[in-house]
Order: sequence, then structure tokens, then C-alpha cells
Amino acid sequence: MTDATDAASGPSAPAQAHESREAVTSLLGALAYAQLSGFGELAADAQRAPALEAKAVISGMATGIYRQFESVSERLVHLGASREAAMAPFVTAIDAFHARTAPSDWLEGLVKAYVGDGIARDFYAELVEYVDQPTKEFVLTLLQDNGQAQFISDTVRAAIAGDARVGGRLALWARRIMGEAVQQAQLVAGESDALTDLLDGRVTRRRLCRVRSDLRSDQRGSHPSDGASRVGRLTSPPSQKGTCQAGPLSLRSGRRPKAPARPL
Repeated sequence: MTDATDAASGPSAPAQAHESREAVTSLLGALAYAQLSGFGELAADAQRAPALEAKAVISGMATGIYRQFESVSERLVHLGASREAAMAPFVTAIDAFHARTAPSDWLEGLVKAYVGDGIARDFYAELVEYVDQPTKEFVLTLLQDNGQAQFISDTVRAAIAGDARVGGRLALWARRIMGEAVQQAQLVAGESDALTDLLDGRVTRRRLCRVRSDLRSDQRGSHPSDGASRVGRLTSPPSQKGTCQAGPLSLRSGRRPKAPARPL
């Protein structure tokens, strides 16, 4: 099919603008609820902290996440959208992720925040490649790491250095969080027809294989994903080579996996 034929049979400019607006609203709604629920998770982590300094640092992180939530909410209002309506489609998927990955102690909570945040950055950085430039710049600026991850990394590494058994347990936990977070990202995208349409045909076999390859080995390749890099900093898994057998990524609601996917 030629480009001319595509243009003739494609949606009109007003229709495309409407679809783009819906996609941006869905993207910001998903991000807003992810931040709101993340605030609650970090606040709980702060309460589990064994020392006052750690409690103060994690509380500060939670406050920062809530401020980001407010920024996204303001942008939704600017677009003429209700933040509650924009967030609503994503509540079930995100809440289910947190229910499946409830930490049993302080260190597991930190690892979940550290790895989950990295996967989320990968996910939203991918989505904003297909929206307008102002939205892309807003989201990427919002997702910048201002140094909070370093505190978590240093704290977890210190705990591992003090007890080798802790290292093995947290390594398994980190990779479980990675698998659950990747699955959750797919389900979140599938909750919105606008996001599904935005990504359909663009998340190709090659892109999916590259993402999975990044997630399967720490630091292999010149530009590993942020989520994979974070797991790699806490674990040292063997390199897993081989061809990728995945087909195109389907985000349609009717084609969601009916059982939890195996951790990648």
C-alpha cells in the first residue's frame, strides 16, 4: 500500500487530533495514578525504616512523588480532563501489581521501589515517543532521577555486604519485581484503547526483543534499559543469549494474558 493510499484512507486531521488528545490524557492518567500509589508505597516504606535518617530520606522521596502527582494533575486540568476520570481505568492493574508484590520487610520495600521505578521510567519514556513534543518534554523532565535512587542502592548494598544471605534473597526478589513490573506495564497500556491504538504497529518484534534482551542481562549491550540496569546493580545474573521468539506485542484488552507471565 502506498503512502498516498494510506493518506487517503487514514483519519482526518480533526480525528487525529482528538485521538492524540485522548492518548495524552490516558498517558497522563496512568502516570498520575502510578505516582499516587507510589506515594503510598514509599510512605509505608518510611514507616518500616529502622533508623530515623532513613525514615526522613524516604519520607522526602514520598513527598517528591506526591508533588509530581500534583504536577500531572495540573496538566490534566489544563487539557480539560478530570484527573479522577483519567486515572480510573488504571486503578485495577496498578493496585493488583502492588498486591502481588507486597514487601515483607524494609529492604524488600526499597528494592521494589528501586527496580519498579526503573521499569516505569522505561515504560513511560517509550510511550512519550508517540505524543506531542510538549507532553514528551514534560514527562521526561518529570521522570528525571534527582539522586533518590542512589540512597536506595547504597542502603541495599550495605545490607548485602553485612550478610551474604540477604544478597541472595534480595536478588531473587529484584528479578521477581522486574517480571511483575513488565507484565503490569503491558496490562496498563491495554486498559486504554487510546494507548493501545497509539502503540499498535509501533511496538514491533524488533523493539520487543530489544527490550526483553535488555531486561535479561545486566549491562549487556551499549545502552541497557534503566530497569535492567537497576537489577544489574543489585544482582549478577549470567548472560542469557539466544534468539527472541516473541511475536508483536499485543495490548488489546481482548488479548491480554489470562495468567501471570513468567518472569523474564
